[in-house]
Amino acid sequence: MNLLIAKGLRGSRTRFLICVGGIAVSTMLVVILLAAYRSVVGGVSGFLGRRGLDLWIAPRGTDNLIRSSGLIATSTLAEIRTLPGVARVDPILRAFVTAEANGNRLTLLGI
Repeated sequence: MNLLIAKGLRGSRTRFLICVGGIAVSTMLVVILLAAYRSVVGGVSGFLGRRGLDLWIAPRGTDNLIRSSGLIATSTLAEIRTLPGVARVDPILRAFVTAEANGNRLTLLGI
């Protein structure tokens, strides 16, 4: 790889500009990806650090609370209650509910 870069930098002016441009664009993409990652991590950490926040915990392997059918064992709830900073632990009940308003029927997800 170093040989290829050296060949590009020592070649003609066009090859030199293409090589330098490629290195610059690659470096810029890496910096943008790192900034995006740090932004997401910082945002999530800052959000979770706020007072009065509700944190919902799902069973391992759950990627969507709405489609989830798994349950957390009562013993796990007891373990969660012992964690420092946890004020309250409640099970989540979810159900599909049909509601009518102004002659229209809606199916709602109640959590």
